[in-house]
Amino acid sequence: MNMKITKIASMALLTAGIASAGTEQVKSAFEQMMDEGKVNINARLRYEGLEVRSGSNLDALTLRTRVGFTTGEYNGFKAMIEMEDVSSLSQETHHPADPLVTELNQFWGSYTAENYDVKFGRQVYALDNHRFIGHVGWRQNIQTFDAITSNTSFIPGVDLKLAFLEGQNNVLGKTSSLEGYIVNATSKINDNLTLQGFGYSLQFDGNPAAKSTDTLGFTAKGKFSLADQAFGYVASVATQTDNSSSPSGRDLDNSYYDLQLNTKIAGFTFGLGYEVLGGNGATGFTTPLATLHKFNGFADQFLGASASGGLTSGLVDQSASVGYKLPIGNGLSLKAIYHQFETEAGEELGTEIDFVAVYPISKSIKFLTKYGNYSGDDSTIAYGNGDRKMISAELNFVY
Repeated sequence: MNMKITKIASMALLTAGIASAGTEQVKSAFEQMMDEGKVNINARLRYEGLEVRSGSNLDALTLRTRVGFTTGEYNGFKAMIEMEDVSSLSQETHHPADPLVTELNQFWGSYTAENYDVKFGRQVYALDNHRFIGHVGWRQNIQTFDAITSNTSFIPGVDLKLAFLEGQNNVLGKTSSLEGYIVNATSKINDNLTLQGFGYSLQFDGNPAAKSTDTLGFTAKGKFSLADQAFGYVASVATQTDNSSSPSGRDLDNSYYDLQLNTKIAGFTFGLGYEVLGGNGATGFTTPLATLHKFNGFADQFLGASASGGLTSGLVDQSASVGYKLPIGNGLSLKAIYHQFETEAGEELGTEIDFVAVYPISKSIKFLTKYGNYSGDDSTIAYGNGDRKMISAELNFVY
């Protein structure tokens, strides 16, 4: 377990919170925090099937269970502890990215004031659309960070998020030591425009050093009307360079672009996407802390390269989607997505068709199924292991 500074700080924070009441009130403060606390239970039963042209097929049935307790608040202080277990129900068969583990998932203390809050310790942490910092909630073993995180509103009209990441506890059950400095500032200009600037410096120790990068970016999102039709959009641009922890002699200078457009017509939601992860022939734009499954297709064809050294020839993902919510019971949400992949030079990298359906059975129980079919038959540059198909079905219980 790699908690070092964050573990010590979280314990100090909680001790200070209770001690602030005075010695004679410590017992009543502790009792109040326990009495007002809440238990959380999150269980997910999932079947996942994978078919790869290279022959690495898989059928897995796993159960993920998380049980935690969050105290009540006292003088702005509270704490949380959570355990997580991933078990196989199919003769120990499991997806390679879903190790069978039992672990301390979260353990943090927090303090909330009028204009800021701060949280110390092992925690789930994600920013924006998870493209750069995510919790990888799709996998059974969620990603957490040993970190100090804060949200502030000291600057009028600016939501400022700051964080120091000391350890990445990834979905594979492995911890990577790093120094991650996170700055993310958002300002709502008006009802139609929100601007954001961000800077992420990730300095990994040991073998993951190839993931060390400095990333600076800018995002604009909002809405507009054209011929009386309302549209929503998100546009992002970023650049990525080496830092002092990067491998000696590496020349990393790549760019990222993303444009998403959506509109709603007669109950249908239509979307178009154009995302570019740059590559210079030797290195590629990489996002090792992201929720990668959310991007570039459910079949995860490009996931490995995106998380490590990047896609050296770059990746252009042109996508189109359509979604509709059927008025059946509590509402059945359906969505289909088509991807066409290319290198930055225009060489074909294949296509993919994805489907997802979500049905809330009750307030606490939700059913979800996904299908992804990647075809690389026309590809001249190979990433991964050729054609891939995935299918999953799961029940989620949240209390």
